[in-house]
Order: sequence, then structure tokens, then C-alpha cells
Amino acid sequence: MGLVVQCTTSFLACLGLSFYRDWRLTLVILASIPALILIVGLTERGASALGYMDKTLSAKSSAHVDRVLGAMPTVKAFNAEEREVAGLKALTAKARKIYIRLHIIYGVRSGLTQFVILSMFVQGFWFGAFLVRTGRSSAAAVNTCFWASVLASSFAQTLVPLLVVLEKGKMSMANLLDLSRTPLPLAPAPIIAVA
Repeated sequence: MGLVVQCTTSFLACLGLSFYRDWRLTLVILASIPALILIVGLTERGASALGYMDKTLSAKSSAHVDRVLGAMPTVKAFNAEEREVAGLKALTAKARKIYIRLHIIYGVRSGLTQFVILSMFVQGFWFGAFLVRTGRSSAAAVNTCFWASVLASSFAQTLVPLLVVLEKGKMSMANLLDLSRTPLPLAPAPIIAVA
């Protein structure tokens, strides 16, 4: 939550400074922020489901290994080593596929966001040079406006995943509250033998 407040206030401060120095250049530079938010939002939506599946499969694999190692004499007695190894291989193969898909999404997101950010540099310097050449702005105002806009966009880009994490935390807390409100079944009364 602290990072959300920090990113939000930094974004607003940089945006205010940028608009104060040159509103035209600010609008041109920040025209790509919706594209950044869209890229991060869409990839995070796909990545969150895969991340949950990855954690679930990793937990199942760990539980499988723990169960088999804890019951080693039973596995040996029933000659079930090959079956248990095959079961573990199947779980880890699924987890590996999910992990690869998840990191492909992260790689695509990283490449696209870097492309959009570099495009912001190009369009900002191009329009800033045009403003200075035509006498509509000074080089100092263009420089200040440009860097404030770039910082504002980086804070906005950082803010989206933080909001997703907060949403996941909210859902997890709701699940914990539901679990805590579920009544436990009553244990049967022990039978006391009278001698």
C-alpha cells in the first residue's frame, strides 16, 4: 500500500510539473501511456492465472515428494517406485509448461513496454525540437517537461502491477475470512470404557 501511495503521489507531482512547463509537449509525450497501461493490464491478466496454476502445481509436486519420502517403506513394499516417479514427472512437466508460458508473457510485456517507452523518447524529442525551432517554447522548458513526463509514465507503469497485487491480497483476505467463519465439524465424543 505504501508503494501505491508513493507511486501515485510521484505520478501526480511529475504530471503537474510537466503540464506547468509545457502542456502541448506533455500531451504528445503522454499519448502513449494508455498503450502502456493496456499492455501491462492485458499481460497481467494472463499472467495472474498462469501464476496461480504454477503455484498450485509446484505445491502439488512438493506435497507429492513429501508424501512419497515420508512413506518410503510402503512405496518399497508395494513396488510403487515407478508409479510414483511417473506421477511426479507428470506434475513437474505440467508445471514446466505453465512456467514457460508465464515467462513468455513476461518477456513479451517487457519488450513491448520498452518499445513504447523508447517511442515516447522519440516523439518527445521530435515535437520538443519542433517547438524550440518555431519559438513556441524554450529548450529548458522542453527538457524539464520531457523528463517529468517520462518519470510520470514510469510511475504509472509501476502502479498497475501494484494495484493487481492489492486486488490479489483483497481476494486472499476474503478467502481467509470465509475459511475462518466456516464452523468446524464436531468431533465424536470419546468412548470411555468402564472397568
